[in-house]
Amino acid sequence: MTISLSPGIARRNTLESVTNTYATQGSVYIPAVHCINQTLKSCNVGLSSRSLASITDNIKNVYKGNRTEAAASLRECAAFTRDTFDALAVGHFVDALASASGVIMNGVGSTLYFANYDRERLSPHAKALYDMMHP
Repeated sequence: MTISLSPGIARRNTLESVTNTYATQGSVYIPAVHCINQTLKSCNVGLSSRSLASITDNIKNVYKGNRTEAAASLRECAAFTRDTFDALAVGHFVDALASASGVIMNGVGSTLYFANYDRERLSPHAKALYDMMHP
């Protein structure tokens, strides 16, 4: 007997593969995505194709050093905001609640946690310049 996964859970499995493939030494963003993805998957909360594409792009760019962890998390706020409104528009209130939670977690994480984490990873010269511009 073959068990068919919902498309949203199948996308969570895809995201799990992405987080495993692009695991980055010293990153907190990619392991955080992995942990949250596993938790939501175990609660049977799916993932939209738009959010999968956005998160995958963020992970790859963080991995390559082309995007800060704060910027990646902030971009997820935008994707989850769109998911929230889309879910509300069709009356999927549980999905809207899950997406809205993602907006809050990424909004707080990007501004309070990841921004400081990114600052700590700057070179001494870049950190001094950053600190001069942000007294």
